[in-house]
Amino acid sequence: MGRGPEQILGGGAAERLRSVGHQVETIRVESRDAFPLEIATGFELARSLARQVRMATRQRRFPIVLAGNCLASLGVVAGYPPGRTGLVWLDAHADLQTPETTASGFLDGMALATILGLCWTRLATSLQGFRPVSAPDVLLLGARDLEEAELRRIEDLGIYWRDARGLRGDYAGVRAALEELGSRVDHVHLHVDLDVLDPEAVAPANAFAAPDGLRLEEVIGLVGDVHALGLGSVTLSSYDPAADPEGRIVDAAISILEAICR
Repeated sequence: MGRGPEQILGGGAAERLRSVGHQVETIRVESRDAFPLEIATGFELARSLARQVRMATRQRRFPIVLAGNCLASLGVVAGYPPGRTGLVWLDAHADLQTPETTASGFLDGMALATILGLCWTRLATSLQGFRPVSAPDVLLLGARDLEEAELRRIEDLGIYWRDARGLRGDYAGVRAALEELGSRVDHVHLHVDLDVLDPEAVAPANAFAAPDGLRLEEVIGLVGDVHALGLGSVTLSSYDPAADPEGRIVDAAISILEAICR
């Protein structure tokens, strides 16, 4: 999935945005670790990313982050100015595992839990400006591959959650939840793990893509509703080109970016 950002850029993402009048600057945030470690390097990249997001917001520029993993959104949130942050998290998974509940040990499956302050607290607080997001200020949309511990955590914490079917069945309720979120927070970050897209209707974004996802037009529709809240930043993450030999996710990702910037 670390190859995903370059693939999306190579597909012409920046050029497409420039062609409709946007000014685009591309900055690469890379690890300089001689001996990369998943956990340490993940947080090192988040720290670097937070600095870039902080600089961009001070310059009144809009941060778009293309990332290999979902933990990148930790860096975006830490880069925000003081205030209350809301998250709209589009993902096939809840990313609410912790070291105590995970069976895989996959750090990315703990990304949202880390942002909520549920785990890796010492490393998370090493990011200047990081403040845990409140669980009621999270909207988890499109997630359908959840484990029992995550389902209990969603209920216990009061996280708003709709899978693809629930979203289609109550879109008015989802829109109302978005409007309510916008009324009580100062910043809104949109996180799009590209495996939120349905692997059959669009393409598999990675090896973890689960069936019954969102169609591209549904994601673009959500982007429009989130934009109305005063969107502060966006992350597109977790695209593995090996899972998508025809490159359909690249086209979908660029369409999502165009909708965000439009």
